[in-house]
Amino acid sequence: MDYRKPFLPQITREIIKEAYDYVHTPFKIPSISIRSSLSKQYIAGETWGYLNVPFYWAHWYHDGRGRVNAKPGGFLIWYKNPDDDPRLSGGYPIRPSDVKRLSRERFKQDRAAGKLIVARSSGPTTKNYPFFSDSAGGGMQGFQGEVNVLVEIHADEYVRDVLRSKDLFKKKVTVRI
Repeated sequence: MDYRKPFLPQITREIIKEAYDYVHTPFKIPSISIRSSLSKQYIAGETWGYLNVPFYWAHWYHDGRGRVNAKPGGFLIWYKNPDDDPRLSGGYPIRPSDVKRLSRERFKQDRAAGKLIVARSSGPTTKNYPFFSDSAGGGMQGFQGEVNVLVEIHADEYVRDVLRSKDLFKKKVTVRI
């Protein structure tokens, strides 16, 4: 850590980097698309930050979900193999407005080829993958202990560097009593 820079932004960057490395594994986030979209965000002069997943549907993956029903008069349509889905050619949708519809011709073609699953509901539930949870079985379980050690190490290092620096006694310090 550079003792000439403020401590808080430096330690924030270190903690967010550690959190990213801690959770960014196939064991903690099995979804490749969610894992690859995970990003580090810094706010307020880098004194606060968080990990971000942009997909609107990521919370269903994280928390699990119950039965999904089609809108009245509609159907749920998905491909047996997501690699065959032309709606995903630009990647998974981030916002609900990014969801693409199949053309009538493509729907008929792929349904005849047996590539589609068409249903009125899906369920009953899906498993949850709590990659941001620190409870038992969660992806961040045990991270708090690592952060405490990280902060202690860096704080000690920072204070030692400040005390060793030759600049320490060159600065004017005003004390009011």
